[in-house]
Amino acid sequence: MGLLNNGNFRLVLQSSIEFLEEVDEVTSQISKECRFSDSVADDLSICVTELFNNAIHHGNMDDETKKVIILYKLLTRGLEITISDEGKGYNPEDISDPLDPDNIMASGGRGIFLVKKLMNRFEVRKNETGVKTIITKYF
Repeated sequence: MGLLNNGNFRLVLQSSIEFLEEVDEVTSQISKECRFSDSVADDLSICVTELFNNAIHHGNMDDETKKVIILYKLLTRGLEITISDEGKGYNPEDISDPLDPDNIMASGGRGIFLVKKLMNRFEVRKNETGVKTIITKYF
């Protein structure tokens, strides 16, 4: 395979939105290598760019000296993508439900909800160096 040499591909990026396009392009290319449908490839790009954006703004607090690492890992059953930041973390259960009538007009809070709906698996792991958000899409 092209980017997925030995079943893995790793991006290490500064916490800057200037890398959103690169993240989108890499995710699209890897989705094609995995032979996902165009629709699933689009879903993966939406989710990874959303999580990258969250890592920049909410995890690393727009500190460009901090890094965001994205690891794409080919599994026998699908593709696992880990987005790591150097932030303090969050509890996904604390995020307000965007479908709640009180939140319909809120300017944010839909990204994680969308990721959970589009992916087969969603997990958040916190440790002393930051947060890892892991998503999986099965074939």
